[in-house]
Amino acid sequence: MSETHLHQKMTTPELIAHMKGKGIRFEATSEDAATSFLRSKNDYFRVSAFRKLFPKHEEGEKKGLYIDLEFNHLVQLSYVDQSLRSLLRTMSLDVEHYQKVAILHRITEMEDEDGYSIVTDYKASLNENRRSYLDNEIKSRRNDVYCGAIIDKYNEDMPVWAFFEIISFGTFIDFCRFSANRWDDKQLMDTHYMLKKAKSVRNAASHGACIINGFADNDGEGKRYTPYQVRAALGKTRIPKARRTKWLNNPRVRDITTLVYLFSQVVCEGESKTKAKGEINSFLSTTGSRLSELPSNNPAVSGIDFLKSLTREFGLL
Repeated sequence: MSETHLHQKMTTPELIAHMKGKGIRFEATSEDAATSFLRSKNDYFRVSAFRKLFPKHEEGEKKGLYIDLEFNHLVQLSYVDQSLRSLLRTMSLDVEHYQKVAILHRITEMEDEDGYSIVTDYKASLNENRRSYLDNEIKSRRNDVYCGAIIDKYNEDMPVWAFFEIISFGTFIDFCRFSANRWDDKQLMDTHYMLKKAKSVRNAASHGACIINGFADNDGEGKRYTPYQVRAALGKTRIPKARRTKWLNNPRVRDITTLVYLFSQVVCEGESKTKAKGEINSFLSTTGSRLSELPSNNPAVSGIDFLKSLTREFGLL
């Protein structure tokens, strides 16, 4: 039995007609090509998410219709977004890895840490709900072909180096909070807060959420929610203050900026950083050609340009 919903399901031809009714043109990409794209390469819901980056006519007979928006623009933005997600996910994984290395090295060098008691004490510090979550997290991975053997071997007496191999990024971030309190380390506590923002980017990238479509947003909370280390580092760059302020008021760019800053600080010079520099350069080069038909003031274009300046100023380009 069919029910009435706010947004009804449409066939692909109906979706094409719906877009045309919104003022979206099919000149660079034919309607047949667009139909094929929506049936086999990407879905309408995701592709249409990038419409919010384009202005609409505010008056006249075309009021409410998009201005100079081609379906091909949405296609190109979807590819750029996919590439950006891949890049950011890799950077977040590197940040997690190198931060774990830093913590493990510190524990190794500390005479009053044996590598075991810190795990026991961390678990004991958790409230009932959080402890139950951690226990379930570990239990659910006992049959995992990648880390199940570690859990079976160390479950009754787990050292921190094994613990790090089986926990989620979120649990590791919380462990950093615990360690910062344990060692009375303000810098590590600050890193813990920045890692939370990196995790937000990582989750979006890993779960395939669109990112660039939010580049037109502004919550006016840049100064409040941007870590002071990031603001201080940006203040030493050649990026004009007005431009910094504008993009830090964008929630997604703010999180990405924090991730880029963390990457520049946490990941040491070597193969990982060199590889990232190459991937950043490749992303920017490919993006330039994909967005070449969009005006320079489009949020996607100006946002990517800010990320280019950001990576350059942080020594990653």
